[in-house]
Formats: sequence, structure tokens, C-alpha cells
Amino acid sequence: MIIKRKEINYDSISIPDWINEIVPVKLNRDFKRSIEGRMLYIPIFDLHFGKRNSDGSIATDWTEKVLSIINKSIIYHKNIGCINKVLLVFGGDTFNYDGIYGGTTKGTPQENISGFKQMVYNFVKDFKSIVNSIIKSYELDIIIIPGNHDHNTSITMATLLEQMYSDCNNLVRVNKAIGNKLYSESLSGTRAYYLRGKVLLQIHHGDIDIKRVTNAIKHECKSFYVAANKIFSDYGHLHHKKIKSENYIGFNKGEVVEYDGVVFRQRGSISISDSYHDRNAYIGGDDYLTGEIIDDKKGIVDILYSE
Repeated sequence: MIIKRKEINYDSISIPDWINEIVPVKLNRDFKRSIEGRMLYIPIFDLHFGKRNSDGSIATDWTEKVLSIINKSIIYHKNIGCINKVLLVFGGDTFNYDGIYGGTTKGTPQENISGFKQMVYNFVKDFKSIVNSIIKSYELDIIIIPGNHDHNTSITMATLLEQMYSDCNNLVRVNKAIGNKLYSESLSGTRAYYLRGKVLLQIHHGDIDIKRVTNAIKHECKSFYVAANKIFSDYGHLHHKKIKSENYIGFNKGEVVEYDGVVFRQRGSISISDSYHDRNAYIGGDDYLTGEIIDDKKGIVDILYSE
């Protein structure tokens, strides 16, 4: 089964009244939420949605990359089986700017392709398209945390989407709606934790010292920390990956740092460089996404790559 993405016109100058579209979604697919098996984990860090690239083009079409992994996972599931859920993570700097003035959370000017309202509208349309495609085959949990570019926008978007999917029989769950048996977050909402079997994922943007972040795990989600035998801390922020270990499955394309029993993984960005990143050599991100197959007991057992 091939899932086709609905075309979206990013060049439209008319701003629809998107506020009226953000209402609870009704989903009718019958299912029984599974608690065992394997999960497909798709991390997206530093998407910078709404950014104008250094060559004048718009940002990478992230939806096609997500759908590419979903299509491959369906084949994987038919051949090997056991996938019963997708975890889609937005790990900060999902949006290129934070508010109507077009700058980061601290006010640094950005190169953008549209006004704030149009950016939000375009993202929500893309998001709904992705969700509608994924739930044809899987249950879906979504985590959204903020970054240094989009602190207020991401926190607001997470709350909005949590309400948007609050009436769909738990088929789609966003942040706190996932439930405290599987999900926890810091008081500020800048760090999130997800427990899958014996595997604990910590999600943070990457602009805080990893030693402090490691110590935070034991305080912010003590019960998860005790229950897990594999702990991964995923972060982005720097837009690139570093080769550290070539033989460790799941980390051969990224930096691997182990500290106090926690494995830290620096995730790259699929966003093409704007002029600032190009001038300062903040380059080296990948033009593909990865989807990790996480087994409840064995941890990461396979990796899927988008086209």
C-alpha cells in the first residue's frame, strides 16, 4: 500500500480562517490499543518549518520523508510483523521563528517564507495529513517540545493539538494525553520522557549541558528510570551528526556519548541551511529521516531510512 501526500499550496496569499478548523477530530477506526510488540520511532529535530533557505527555496518537505518511512514500515510489518504503534517526536525548533515579528524566542531575526499566521496554518495542514495517513495502519503517539527558536509556538502548538485530538478514542495522543504510565515531562515542558517496555527515551532540544540533563532524569521521572534497562537521550540543536561508532546499531550515523548509564544521541536536521548557517558552517545535516524499530525488551532492532 502506497500512501500519497495531499498537495498543499504554500504560495497562497489568502489566509484561511484556520482558527475555525482547529476543533476536536472524530476518528472512527476500531482498534484495541496494544501494549506489547514493537514500535516505530520517528524523531524530527530542527525542522525549522517556515524558513527560507540560502538558495531562496522553502524548507525540506518533511511530510514526504515521514510517509516514506511509514510506507517502508508497512512492508516491514507484513514481512516481520509486530509493529503496533508509531511515536512521532518533534524535538524543538520545529518552527523557524516564534511570533509575529519573525525572530527566535530571544528575538534574533530570521529569514522566513511567510507571516506567522500562514506558517501555523501550513504546518497544521501538513500535520493533519500525516496523522490521517499514519492512523490507517498504526496507533500514534506524538511528542512536541520547544527549542530556542520556537519556545512559545511549540508549547502552544502542543496544547492545541492535544485538544484537537482529544475526542478520537485515544487513537492519536499528544504529550500529556499519552498518560502518566508512558509519558512524563519537566515542569517547563522542555524535556519529555517516554517509556516503551524496558526502553526509556528522553527528548530534549540539546541546548543544556548533558550532565545536568542526565541528573534531571532521576528526579523528573524516577519510576521510568527504575523500570528501564536501556535509556536513550536524544537531542538536536547543532543541525549535524558526528561519526562516533560504526558498529553500534542505531548510532552508526550519529554521535554516541554515554554518561552515567544514559546513551546520548545527537540528531541531525533535515532542514537545508539558510544564509546564516551557511556563513557560519552550521552544515552537515542529513536529507533523510530515520525510523527506529524499538522492541519492548530488546531495544533498537532495526532502522528504516526515508527516501
